[in-house]
Amino acid sequence: MKILFTARHTLFSQPGGDTQQVLHSADALRALGVEVDILLRGEKPNYTNYDVVHFFNLGRPADIIDDLEKITQPLVVSSIWVDYREFDKYRGGIGQQIQHIFGNNRFEYLKAFARAYKGNDIFPGLRYGLLGHEKSVKKIAQKAAVIIASSQSEKNRISKATTHSKKTHVLPLGLPAHLLASFKEESERSGVICVGRIEGLKNQLNLIKAANGANWELKIIGKAAANQPEYEQECVKYAGENVRFEGWLDSENLIAAYRSAKVLVLPSFFETFGLVALEAMSQGCNVVIADRPDMNSIFRENVLRCNPHDPNDIRQKIEEALKLPVYKLSQEQRETHNWPAIAKQILAIYSKQVKK
Repeated sequence: MKILFTARHTLFSQPGGDTQQVLHSADALRALGVEVDILLRGEKPNYTNYDVVHFFNLGRPADIIDDLEKITQPLVVSSIWVDYREFDKYRGGIGQQIQHIFGNNRFEYLKAFARAYKGNDIFPGLRYGLLGHEKSVKKIAQKAAVIIASSQSEKNRISKATTHSKKTHVLPLGLPAHLLASFKEESERSGVICVGRIEGLKNQLNLIKAANGANWELKIIGKAAANQPEYEQECVKYAGENVRFEGWLDSENLIAAYRSAKVLVLPSFFETFGLVALEAMSQGCNVVIADRPDMNSIFRENVLRCNPHDPNDIRQKIEEALKLPVYKLSQEQRETHNWPAIAKQILAIYSKQVKK
């Protein structure tokens, strides 16, 4: 079986959780004997060469809508359905005013063109320009044979937006084998880390405000989002002496960071899954997450939950987590959240569609 993965133009130049999802899914499927090609928006695939086309990120419909009629094979969509509304209202300034005046779908439409105007993405095509954001999302959902969500909460949001709940399957994200392997604790853990692109949605600024003046060190791991350089500047401006910016880390150094830290904090206003929290847990970190529906549906126990708008609450939960014993993944979590098992379920979806 030959599968095409297609995703945003900036998947590798501006890596995020969807980058890990695409790469780990491809590797796990290849281990099952499936041939997988990864092509990004702007590249010109010959769709007839593939048995299934698998598109990632329903919230970015401009990335595929212009090619939709060219796809005659089964279309599978991993939704990665991010809801920016809470952050867009929180950001203040002109962004908040535009979101309030035009509504979420029109705001996403304007953001797609703004990213391209700033040189951070490819300009949306004619069909997206004519249809708009909401209708483009619905067209893709209608065309899809299967939509894959990573949580029940995400499925509920997709159903509300597209009315296609019957074709939506819930498959969690997972961990690669090297993060599921046991390891020996080399030294005593200390400090706090936050992993992810530095951008308003990830809420590092409130975390930094929570950390300032504390008797523990905070490491911010990740690089600035290309379309929000001013946010990183604001984070640096507010950071106290106990806050360090580590930049982007490769896999080996990121694992080392997980294994040396006592706590990982994921204070995002929104995450579809929170994969870095799962990764950190697998390496022995205690975890503090924002108290938000999608993450709550994944991490039901063994985490502390904070109010992402309240630096005092974030700090309180971190200091509670610093006092707890090191947490280990349960056997159930290891069996559920691993890419080999998830890839078998994805392959079953492909096989069923190809046989129709």
